[in-house]
Amino acid sequence: MSEFKMFHAPLVIEKQNIDIDQLIYKIGSYHFNWHNNLELFWLISGKIEMNVNGSSQVMEKNDMILINANNGHATFALKPNSVAMRIYISPDFFMKNGYDLNQGYFELNSIQGRYNFNFQSLRESMANLYLYAEDSKENLIKINKYLFSIFDLITQFYHKNKKKKLEIVAKSKPVLDNVVGYIESHYTEDINLNLLARKFNYSSSYLSKLFKTELGINFYEYLTRYRLIYAIKDLTNSELKVSDIAFRNGFSDVKSFNSMFKKHFQQTPSVYRKQVNKDLKIIDKKFKDNLSFEDEKNIKSLLRDLALHDKKSSELENPCSTCLARGYEQKYNGLVKNIKEILPN
Repeated sequence: MSEFKMFHAPLVIEKQNIDIDQLIYKIGSYHFNWHNNLELFWLISGKIEMNVNGSSQVMEKNDMILINANNGHATFALKPNSVAMRIYISPDFFMKNGYDLNQGYFELNSIQGRYNFNFQSLRESMANLYLYAEDSKENLIKINKYLFSIFDLITQFYHKNKKKKLEIVAKSKPVLDNVVGYIESHYTEDINLNLLARKFNYSSSYLSKLFKTELGINFYEYLTRYRLIYAIKDLTNSELKVSDIAFRNGFSDVKSFNSMFKKHFQQTPSVYRKQVNKDLKIIDKKFKDNLSFEDEKNIKSLLRDLALHDKKSSELENPCSTCLARGYEQKYNGLVKNIKEILPN
């Protein structure tokens, strides 16, 4: 994942000692990542593939997911101008307030229920938090309001158990770090799973399982995607022959390159190249730059619209018009949560 920074807004609530790191960025190349923070992820625009701990899904505009601490995850842009907001949240707040993350986890994923009222509320709170954070000293009360609103909404998705799963993920991190690092440095060469197994002193079956478990895809799929990232750049920005691009990026022959390209992009490299125009080349050359002024302006406008919706809802909405529906929804969600906790895994 290539991150394109607009604003970096670390916030600290002194008495609670909570570190919040909020960022808006463009999603580009496929990359594997994990960290000790919870990550609340909102796809503002575009379409991406999200892999989290062995599960792969397609996310579209306004989809959200919360990635638990130490869970391996990776994103891959399926459309240009895929823009996301992510918030890193230190687990300390939840640990100090009765949510033991060593014995539980959060299952927040809008794909599984897009009509949950909580997702719209989360987007509104995240939008307001971002806008008010630009002047954090003047807006501390507002920031606290929306921050704790986010915390409260997140806790609706807490479940117990899965301690063992988290420990396994944390222990496998150094192994996958090394293997992925080697692939990214040697993707142009003739590498395979057996070679990596010998190099890092692990069995090929163990490495194969590690890729599938942590990334949701197998080793060869990861390697192919990484090669395709650079092959597309060559197709777009160079005059090299398709055959030269194939060999230059690690494909054994043109046939395999064409096959993999068509599998992922539903067209051959030659057809894709004919569709590339000057505008696309300009976009591609700026792909690793910061978001443009126009992009920043559009995103802020979208966030302000969401924030305005939140304000109008609080001022104009008759509480009785929604309280019944929300009450039924909360009862339903509570029932589902209780059933999940008593059923065997």
